[in-house]
Amino acid sequence: MAGVVIRRFFTGRIKTTNPIALLLLALLGTILLLPLILAVVETARGNPMPATAWIYLIPSGAIGLAALINFSRNLIQIKK
Repeated sequence: MAGVVIRRFFTGRIKTTNPIALLLLALLGTILLLPLILAVVETARGNPMPATAWIYLIPSGAIGLAALINFSRNLIQIKK
């Protein structure tokens, strides 16, 4: 069962209309994606991050992006 949940999470197919679950999904995505965005901005300004920081930032950013994709797909389903 856990493999199915993980697969659905990364393919954007988690379906829910529960507002609390949607809020938590949006919060999770924002919290996990924000450090990656800030690191990219700092690198663009000329303050590069160490390589070990990118090892942690890229996977967490990918999980955050997947959460936000699921959140937006669920919002689109609710509006239909």
